[in-house]
Amino acid sequence: MDMSLTKPVSAEQPCGPDPEYDPEYLLLFSRAAPQAEAQYGDFVSTPEAVNWPEIERDARRLLTRSKDIRVLILLLRSRIQQAGAQGLAEMLTQLAELSVIWSDALHPQLLTGEGASAESIEDAALARSNALAALLDHEGVMADIRGITLSNSAALRLQVRDV
Repeated sequence: MDMSLTKPVSAEQPCGPDPEYDPEYLLLFSRAAPQAEAQYGDFVSTPEAVNWPEIERDARRLLTRSKDIRVLILLLRSRIQQAGAQGLAEMLTQLAELSVIWSDALHPQLLTGEGASAESIEDAALARSNALAALLDHEGVMADIRGITLSNSAALRLQVRDV
């Protein structure tokens, strides 16, 4: 487990600032998005594959400045792509641990306390639940899990989707 992720970013903001409008955050997510095939007449372009080691490197760098569920889930996807079931187990453990340690400070943050309107509290809870819902995205994390190779013997290649 990566212990650097459990360290606070700063004393004032243990999970750092919200990275939602950070250019590095936006670039990271655009590079991880699936590319569509394009066709112009007879020319058909094949989409470039996602460079998962690069995504992992950039996600880890961003997580040193801001602890964010959305970035953690992208890191989870990159670990599944590179390490299979072991990467899945590592990152689910890490995500669970960070959710306990930084329950209120982890981005997207939950609003609590005085001065917060019921509507803003509800909006914050919705943002958090939407971030966690990415774990169930059938074209994202779930597709990555289905692609995990269980057996790669010469006689039989078995993936989670085959079980």
